[in-house]
Amino acid sequence: MFSGASYAGYEGYTSYYDPVAALCSSSDYCTGEYTEVVELRCAPGDPSSLLLRLDNFPTQICVIINQLTGVYSEYTSPLRTHFDAMIGTITDLDGEPLADPRTLRFTTGMRRKCWVKNVVAIGLASGFIEPLESTSIHLVQTAVTRLLDLLPSGEISEAQRDEYNERAAFEASRIRDFIILHYHVTEREEPFWRDCRTMSVPESLARRISMFRQRAHAWQADSELFRVDSWMQVMLGQGIRPQNYHHLTKAMSQQDLARFLNGLRASINRTVERLPNHQQFVDEYCRTSSDVWEMARPKVTA
Repeated sequence: MFSGASYAGYEGYTSYYDPVAALCSSSDYCTGEYTEVVELRCAPGDPSSLLLRLDNFPTQICVIINQLTGVYSEYTSPLRTHFDAMIGTITDLDGEPLADPRTLRFTTGMRRKCWVKNVVAIGLASGFIEPLESTSIHLVQTAVTRLLDLLPSGEISEAQRDEYNERAAFEASRIRDFIILHYHVTEREEPFWRDCRTMSVPESLARRISMFRQRAHAWQADSELFRVDSWMQVMLGQGIRPQNYHHLTKAMSQQDLARFLNGLRASINRTVERLPNHQQFVDEYCRTSSDVWEMARPKVTA
């Protein structure tokens, strides 16, 4: 209704997300009209059995909170039958499934204009990028802040709307780039991941990857959600090794540079040693008694 009445239009990210969201075991992935995410929730148990069985799922995240194992997989609509076939083989999980898989359907992308005339699209009305990074709440907060900053005291001007739409588009495009980065930069050799490695990516992402590969240059704009640390962690973790380093390090002697890096490493190690592991954290802050899981299991009626 928003797009049709106001001619706002919708910029779909399908061309970038097809190989990311497709569920397949070969390079013959399909282009889907929409994307689905399936959520599986299991009772307390060893999550490794579930992860091993889901190893072929291209897009997945395993969340283990308070004795609950949740696994989320993403794929495009034409490959639903592939997912059904695979999910049907998962019968030997360590934790008992608490319910049937739950499906969320969406069209990935953002509105070309979130503010048209006197209507502003916020939250899911403005678009939906991707659920596994869970950025929707952040986008709601920044949209409200942006609107308050540009809210007119009288008549709405086209300049205010243009500024709002330009900021919103920039923010969404950088989140899109960060998510695509996880799949495009990969050393895995399965057919699906080879397709991800060779697929076309937005020019803004290609430039960021190139600059980091050439001389370890990572940055973020003030309005970007993911900061320098996040970009570096993904690029280094996915196997990008910079060919050179930033020239400012040449202002330090080798001894001073080594002393600085060793001190940084020691500080990080001391912090990590004091941290609890995941299970210790859950036990201390939010452990749930076993009777809760009995209440969560679906009731069978005769």
